[in-house]
Amino acid sequence: MRLLDELRSLARPSGPSPAPHLRVGDPAPVLRDEPPAGPAVVVFLRHVGCPFAELTVQQLRRVTEEQPSIAWWLVSMGSIAATEAWLAEVGRPRGIELLSDPSLATHARWGLGADSVRHFLRPRTLLGALAAWRDGARNRDPEGSRWQQAGAFAIDEGGRLAWVHHPRSAEDLPDLRAAAAAVRS
Repeated sequence: MRLLDELRSLARPSGPSPAPHLRVGDPAPVLRDEPPAGPAVVVFLRHVGCPFAELTVQQLRRVTEEQPSIAWWLVSMGSIAATEAWLAEVGRPRGIELLSDPSLATHARWGLGADSVRHFLRPRTLLGALAAWRDGARNRDPEGSRWQQAGAFAIDEGGRLAWVHHPRSAEDLPDLRAAAAAVRS
């Protein structure tokens, strides 16, 4: 890890103000040029290199293989190059669409903004980081901000949110099997 990258990851993100938190039943916001067609699951990662993002990707790898009929989206605040390099290290899930959002405009449309320092530095999160380390996830070269919220959303065939996960803190990972179950035909 490079020290300068670690320090940059501690800077608060300067993206647009987020929309209000989305709820089940809301229409899916735009992803790329239009809302994603359902059934779909959209996963917004924490910063590239985060051990909790790595655990989310591990879970995503398993679930995408179990549920290939669902469109799976992975949204990263890192550049495509940094995200692809990181995914090569941790294991890129098959069948996902990758979207790079360094401006955080897509994050903001989906109601995801910066959180408080408690989001990533409270005792439960630090203990979660130790557990992630025991599970093989590592704090790797970061790109993005540790302050930025993650999130996950399942979209039904009608284009509405069928399942929503707004993490309470950094170690609060989405249950992607529950997301898939919410939109499975």
